[in-house]
Amino acid sequence: ALFQITLACCPTDEDKLNMSDTPAGESPKVSVFRTCLWLFLFFLVVRLASAFVFKRDLSNDDDEVDRVAFALAAHLGFANPFKIPTGPTSHLAPAYPFILAGIYELFGKGSPAEAVRQILSCCATSLQFALLPAVAAATKISRRVGILAALLGGLSSLRHWIETKATFETPYTALFLVILSLLTLQMWNLDQPSRGRAWIHGAIWGVALLFAPNLLPVLFGYLALGAYKFLNHESRPYLRFSLTL
Repeated sequence: ALFQITLACCPTDEDKLNMSDTPAGESPKVSVFRTCLWLFLFFLVVRLASAFVFKRDLSNDDDEVDRVAFALAAHLGFANPFKIPTGPTSHLAPAYPFILAGIYELFGKGSPAEAVRQILSCCATSLQFALLPAVAAATKISRRVGILAALLGGLSSLRHWIETKATFETPYTALFLVILSLLTLQMWNLDQPSRGRAWIHGAIWGVALLFAPNLLPVLFGYLALGAYKFLNHESRPYLRFSLTL
């Protein structure tokens, strides 16, 4: 990530030449979108096959996230993360338990609910890796680098349980980190970030922090790097962008 940020801040002529891998007669944005779409579909098929064919497990782990989701589904509030009922809690970030509670209300607490939960996790993980060519394009390096990184991560089985079982919010945290890094890199490529873009960034950051509050230092780090990036330019638009965000 630091390597990509450095390239985004200080692109070289060689980096710009690497953008020539776009097919002739096709818009670079369309080409990147098509690449990301095909990668997403490919990774989704691989992960669904891994989750439901080769290593199928539709049991519930009954951990803290599940217990809070069960309490929400039973209209007991955001509570009881432990084996013994302890009442209201701030033990967890709120977003993922609320999503699980909605799944449990719609599908019950059996295998169908666990299947939906795992499908959503597979989608989040597949999208996370499929966006890497877009991140490579935003850093002004060859899209082939992003495709290679996507294939290395997307086809790896090292995090099978985390990415497919969906016991915790980790797949969504990773997805938000990739999306926010991509948006930040794209914003750094602009001469002057707009206030409208700041509202979009702020909304996505807000949702991401509801999933993983530990992303807050990343936000401050990106703002600090952005301040350095725009130091030699007109700084007022970036200051306005930061305050709006």
